[in-house]
Amino acid sequence: MVEGGKINLRSQLDEDIERASKERDRYAKVEKAQKTIQKWKRTKRGEK
Repeated sequence: MVEGGKINLRSQLDEDIERASKERDRYAKVEKAQKTIQKWKRTKRGEK
């Protein structure tokens, strides 16, 4: 019974880790895009 619980817990943990890493990748992409947009805005302001 304990063994089954361990295996179940481990698979749940793996799922959580996978989900977290996917979310982190998504956040990283969003942050990168926001920084790029800010850079563009700064260069536009600099040109004026």
